[in-house]
Amino acid sequence: MRGKVADTISLVSLLALVLLFFWKIALTNLILAGLDVFTYFYPYREYAAQAIRTGHLPLWNPYLFLGVPFLANIQSAVLYPLNLLFLWLPAPKMVAYSIVLHIFLAGVFTYLYARRALKMSPSSALVAAVVFALSGFLGAQGEHVNQLSVFAWLPLLLLLFHEAYRRQSVIYSLFASLVVGLQFLAGHTQASFINLSVLGCYAIYLSLKREGGRRTSPIWGALGLFIGVTLLGAGLAAAQLLPTLELSRLSLRGGGLTYRQAVSFSLRPTLLLLSLLPSFDYSPFSEYIAYVGITPILLASLALRRKSRREGAFFGGLALLGIFLALGLYNPFYYLLYRLVPGFSLFRVPARWLFLYTFGMAILAGLGMEEWGHMSRASWGAVRARLRSRSTLLMVGLFLLLVSGLLFLGKPPLRIVLIWLGLVGLGLALLFLRGERGGLGRSVVGFLLVGELFFASRYLAYDRATAPEAYSSLRTAVTHLLADEGLYRVLSLSDTSFDPGDLGEIQGILQDQLSEEAIYDYVVATKWKEVLAPNLPLRYQIATIDGYDGGVLPLARYIELEGLFLPPEEVSLDGRMGERLGEIPSAKLLSLMNVKYVIRDKVGDVWVDGVYYDLAHRVILRKGEEVEISEIPWFPTTSLGLVSHLVSGSGVEGGTPVVEITVTDEEGKAELYHLRAGIDAAEGRYEEGVQHQRGRVVRRGEESDEYHAWVRLKEPVIPQTIEVRYLLPSGEFHLRGITLVEGRTGAHRPLVASPAYRLVHSGDVKIYENLENLPRAFVVHRARVLEAPLEAMKEEGFDPGREVILSQGPVGHLEEGNGQDRVSILDYQPERVKVQAHLGAPGYLVLTDAYYPGWRALVDGRLAEIERADYYFRAVYLEEGEHIIEFVYAPLSFKVGVAISLASLAFVIMSLKRR
Repeated sequence: MRGKVADTISLVSLLALVLLFFWKIALTNLILAGLDVFTYFYPYREYAAQAIRTGHLPLWNPYLFLGVPFLANIQSAVLYPLNLLFLWLPAPKMVAYSIVLHIFLAGVFTYLYARRALKMSPSSALVAAVVFALSGFLGAQGEHVNQLSVFAWLPLLLLLFHEAYRRQSVIYSLFASLVVGLQFLAGHTQASFINLSVLGCYAIYLSLKREGGRRTSPIWGALGLFIGVTLLGAGLAAAQLLPTLELSRLSLRGGGLTYRQAVSFSLRPTLLLLSLLPSFDYSPFSEYIAYVGITPILLASLALRRKSRREGAFFGGLALLGIFLALGLYNPFYYLLYRLVPGFSLFRVPARWLFLYTFGMAILAGLGMEEWGHMSRASWGAVRARLRSRSTLLMVGLFLLLVSGLLFLGKPPLRIVLIWLGLVGLGLALLFLRGERGGLGRSVVGFLLVGELFFASRYLAYDRATAPEAYSSLRTAVTHLLADEGLYRVLSLSDTSFDPGDLGEIQGILQDQLSEEAIYDYVVATKWKEVLAPNLPLRYQIATIDGYDGGVLPLARYIELEGLFLPPEEVSLDGRMGERLGEIPSAKLLSLMNVKYVIRDKVGDVWVDGVYYDLAHRVILRKGEEVEISEIPWFPTTSLGLVSHLVSGSGVEGGTPVVEITVTDEEGKAELYHLRAGIDAAEGRYEEGVQHQRGRVVRRGEESDEYHAWVRLKEPVIPQTIEVRYLLPSGEFHLRGITLVEGRTGAHRPLVASPAYRLVHSGDVKIYENLENLPRAFVVHRARVLEAPLEAMKEEGFDPGREVILSQGPVGHLEEGNGQDRVSILDYQPERVKVQAHLGAPGYLVLTDAYYPGWRALVDGRLAEIERADYYFRAVYLEEGEHIIEFVYAPLSFKVGVAISLASLAFVIMSLKRR
């Protein structure tokens, strides 16, 4: 009875500590606003919850990456049961409460493992639970809620496996399999791989552990149990794992990552101290945070004394293994693991192996507390004996290693070093206090441990929560897009280096309510919403050709498709293409992808002498080529301002006409002007109304390769069209910006240099409409088969609205269209698209959604073959006449996975009933 009371008190204390540490997101309406949680997990959780609340599983995501599987992306965690607990909450609170719940579960499971498997006292088990749950690693991974959700299950998995092995119990084995299945469903394959690696090591440890001077059983028995538990757990999670495996084969991970990719985000040796010790001041990158505190480290050193040496050796080795693997690129043996050990070539971020360090040190701290509790009251002779003990010598060695690390590695700030030294000194003094139950020393150690972890956690992301409006409020750019109820996609080329127009108002409202860091996060989140940062289109259900993921997405073909817009060295494995695009791409290629709107910030635009120039576009003219700008608002104009760049193959003499500009007014009257080379405004020279203005354009304090020029019109006009024609026989003329100027009032109106776009919104960011945009579904009457279609798609003569490039033949019988084609989308749902098409001649219906296994097409109710079109999309051959075409997503991998999961679950239930 006393033990149960102590356990209850310990678990209530643990819950209180979790709420104390996470009070901002657990007990208030404040939310997290870090990059991953805000732009990835909030949209994913909200989309999944909306679908489940309407009674169906979200199998397909039509809003990101031109369409991709949703459930098959394991990070969506659609089938994870614990996510159902928060299904009706706003997305930020879904994530916040899931974080708090799994932090608490991590502590509870650690406590139970320490009590049952390692036979610790309640106070020692509580130390292990607190260190594991509330130290740096799990707290920093809170924003990666799927990783936290997986890692939290490890202590329970070890406990169930321990009991299954010790008792030779089928029941415990079945429950261990259930936990394996749950941690698979929680949504992070690398974290599951790490958990199972620890379980495998633990199985070997149990088989080698000696009781009564002999091994408990052969190693093959433990490994067989490990394999059986893992396979049954995988069977229980097959509904998730099989679609994920199908997706992974089509992603870059299908053939494994390159070594350089696999070792990205390795822990640098210079960061070891700041990673493994609390800074109390600032935090390194979240993937590198793994502090457990000075006090737990000192307690852990006691775990190597005789009484707990066997467990201490295993968990100490586990902690060292975590550091060893986390070094990744800086570990010469990691390459051998990459080449020889299955799994290491599939994942990035070796720093995540620091989880082993955190868990190992947490258990060591509990074992050390247990050992300390058995130490008698210190006399001077006993003190001297302890100073000579191995554990104390090891402690001194660690201290010296710390000092040497300060000299040769990270060189943290002096104030941090002094705090560390103070904690070391205080902790060493406490080790010589009496550790009996209920003693003053035990309480002081507990307060010191919790206090150290608490103050260190004040610099983690979950302590800088911000106002809920950071996610819930709408921005003007999003509002403009939502007003268009048609079927289209967007591309955002904006980053967050601009200041929102209402920055002062935001700061004024929040300055008395939030910290500076929380206000900063609010402002950054505001900018993410304004530019529709990578995955936020999913939150608003606005389709985009871009996206953000670091797991099994994007598809390998999508990465290759990015090559249409980016040089190979700029292509990212995570998506986020828009952030790498310096300029708006070809309108023709964007039209193929149904991109109707392009979002662009104003950071790249310039002001010259009080006149604003929109430089979002670049129109390149070669010999004899011209561009006509006709999207011109009504505006009285006395001058034109131009920003341009001349790329000439040979020298151009001063005064040589470079471009010819024709301005046509509303009455059809045209006037001709020339820009000449070498005219300098400083000399006050004018030629035919043309004056070059002070040479180069200055951007952010530095001269650019662009020039500014005035064209003073002969008389004020209201332009209807402006034509710019390049005259030189070689080189190129790059037109960047053109602005109408009313010199009498100083008013001006910037124009869009490219005739393919029209400005439809200007606020903190600009939105351009692509005037050449193709609909989501259209008909073409020309087709060809190419093995390398991307190169052909880059050619100037490729017209996606008239021809389709197929991945394989034969091509169906085609006839030139007679202009009588009509296509309308009758119903567009994520897993079902219904199209009505009338063809005047045989042709192909092209649907610019991603080609992917599991989609099937029905033409007038009969199954039809889906061709891969223009490298990435779908096409169906149609005869002349009226047709109803349905595209339905019903992946076989999911159906087979569900069948295996149900069979595995039935096996578990029947086995439990027999016991």
